[in-house]
Amino acid sequence: MLKEERVYAETCAQYLTLTNQGVITRGPLAKIARPLRERQDIDALWEAVAEGLINTLGSDHAPYTPGMKEAPGGNIFDVPFGAPGVETTLPFLYHKGVNQGRITLCRLVQIISERPAEIFGVYHEKGTIQVG
Repeated sequence: MLKEERVYAETCAQYLTLTNQGVITRGPLAKIARPLRERQDIDALWEAVAEGLINTLGSDHAPYTPGMKEAPGGNIFDVPFGAPGVETTLPFLYHKGVNQGRITLCRLVQIISERPAEIFGVYHEKGTIQVG
């Protein structure tokens, strides 16, 4: 008999806003893991967020100074993966999602607050504003 498992999907603001053109334009500063993709991938992710196929939105916060992201000898493979995200996630998602009509404000709150709290079993103590 097969055991049923719950599977959750998460994406991050950078995958909903930036294309691989960022790496071409910004070089190592835009080196993140998973690599940035094409515009049609961003559109597909937004559709999955709107439809509820993606459960949460995170930041994958991995900050580095510009100096730490310089490619020694021009070799981008020697540069660490990562970019800051904590301070930019909500403004990016609000602007690109809510302001541009991809998701509602209620959906944004669900995927950045309510759903993560439910998944981690802390809903009612975290993830919502309620009486009491």
